[in-house]
Amino acid sequence: MAITPAAPGNSGKAAPSIPEGTSFEPISTDAGIELEAALPPVAPLESLRPGVPIRNAATPRDAALEIAPDEPEIAQSSADHLPGSSAAVVDELDAKFAQLLHEVHENRPGDDLDIIRQAWAFCLQQHEGQKRASGEPYVVHPLEVALVLAELKMDSTAIAAGLLHDAVEDTDVTTVEIEKRFGEQVAHIVEGVTKLDRIKFANREDQQAENIRKMLLAMVTDVRVVIIKLADRLHNMRTLEHLPAEKRQKIARETLDIFAPLAHRLGMGKLRGELEDLAFRYTDPFAYEQLATQVEAMRGEGEHFLEGIVKELEDKLREHKIAGRVEWRIKRLYSIQQKLSDQKIPVDQVYDLLAVRVICKTV
Repeated sequence: MAITPAAPGNSGKAAPSIPEGTSFEPISTDAGIELEAALPPVAPLESLRPGVPIRNAATPRDAALEIAPDEPEIAQSSADHLPGSSAAVVDELDAKFAQLLHEVHENRPGDDLDIIRQAWAFCLQQHEGQKRASGEPYVVHPLEVALVLAELKMDSTAIAAGLLHDAVEDTDVTTVEIEKRFGEQVAHIVEGVTKLDRIKFANREDQQAENIRKMLLAMVTDVRVVIIKLADRLHNMRTLEHLPAEKRQKIARETLDIFAPLAHRLGMGKLRGELEDLAFRYTDPFAYEQLATQVEAMRGEGEHFLEGIVKELEDKLREHKIAGRVEWRIKRLYSIQQKLSDQKIPVDQVYDLLAVRVICKTV
């Protein structure tokens, strides 16, 4: 049975919990996904862009911001903007948006949720009637991008921009209108993502070099532009099966060459790992299926072994009154494939197939 790469944070099996009454932190599992730190709450590198005042990204929009009089109402349901969609589809979208608000509030309690509600209402209005290649409403895509950003603990400004990231490219909305409704920071981020989307290349070599240059330039003014682009690519890779085979190959190859290494450079191991596994499935489907079958055959025994190690390490941490947590993972498929290719070895000789990490406040 082939392994389907899981969404970040949802793969693997939970390790045993820690009894109440101790200072020992709960165990979290990694299951083949690298650790990833949340970004700081302030607007990153914003001071490098002349003319833009620095403010905490968690604060509400500027008090002087003009709100257009015809700003769409923040409805309780998306049904009015999803003509032809079933009640099940509408309910699922509404539930996912509620999940988005909940996750942002949990991660960043001081953030402005109203800007996210307003961005979602505007997104529904502008993309009304549009469909994806899968046949589902187009608004599924920006909502999924926003959920990825929420999982990365991004601020409400970035999440609002994520909901609006295709508005200028795919609708009649202008950057000026985005700024009028949502503020200068959101407009700047959306404009940056739109510019990246419009880059065209003569050949693959130019594409690789220019993509990296453009993205690094975007990082100088606001790193959130690049992170939204990575979240956008991640959701597109998760739904790549709906595109023609030739286009799947091209997008998957670009993901391996450009986007996964960029995520790695930003320290986003979870996102990078999923991008690599999803791209591997399309760039070399035979090797992917073969390796997935081999790893799946070893998974049960490996997880049982890891759980025993985790328990032993937990006991030692408690015994010595050390605050910390234990994480474990099974190596990702693309990473395994790279090692097999580089070292010319079979899967059973990959000695870091299983790994455990003990994370403490001090060494």
